[in-house]
Amino acid sequence: PRLKNLYDAAEAGTPAVWGAVTPQFGVDGNGKFDFSKPLVKPESLFDVELGTGYATEAFHARANVYWMEFTNEIVKSGQVDRFGQPITGNAQRTRHIGMEVTAKGVVAGNFELGGNFTLSRNRFVRHMDYSSGTALSLNKNPIAGFPDVLANVRIAYRVESFSLSISGRFVGKQYTDNFKDEANTVDPYFVSDGFVSYKLMNVFGDVNIEAKLQVNNVFNRLYAAYGEGDAFFVGAERNVFFNLAVNL
Repeated sequence: PRLKNLYDAAEAGTPAVWGAVTPQFGVDGNGKFDFSKPLVKPESLFDVELGTGYATEAFHARANVYWMEFTNEIVKSGQVDRFGQPITGNAQRTRHIGMEVTAKGVVAGNFELGGNFTLSRNRFVRHMDYSSGTALSLNKNPIAGFPDVLANVRIAYRVESFSLSISGRFVGKQYTDNFKDEANTVDPYFVSDGFVSYKLMNVFGDVNIEAKLQVNNVFNRLYAAYGEGDAFFVGAERNVFFNLAVNL
């Protein structure tokens, strides 16, 4: 566990009406904290994976399947502190299973196409929630912050000192709390980025100059990038970066 999981020092100066910020440790018979008994336990993992690959001079691909069994996984609770950071805690048993595929190759001349795809299932096996004052079983519920589908694709064109590429990423639906509340979900989204560069070699003796232009969220898509409970965080609108590098 991180130090923040054991004692949130950044929250210690908040007004008393916000509630006490206490160390997450057990209490002995005298009412004092026993710092040898942290309430947030280390997580442990048993992971089984199987993968294969194929490669030629112009193309390569890999595929992998995994089964991950966590004990005491530290997961998001669906709440945030005053800085918007997620509050986390242990889940007794969780399971992550899925498959991953990546591929990259030359499709025609100087064009290159590549991408990856992940399909997963991330669920509680055994977990009780007490935030409402009563015990609530979250068994089989999706774990907050884990989309079941992720995908990226990129096409690039390169010729001598010039390169151009455009990429896209897809993020599937994800819950922002552990209660499977349909009101607290981030909708699936697809965002594209563009990149172009040109390099001038030996301009003045051994001096090389490279100009790069990067445009993120090319189509100015409005979307929520992620969320915590009923708090949602929007992704950046279209933004542009220009870089000029002089290598001596």
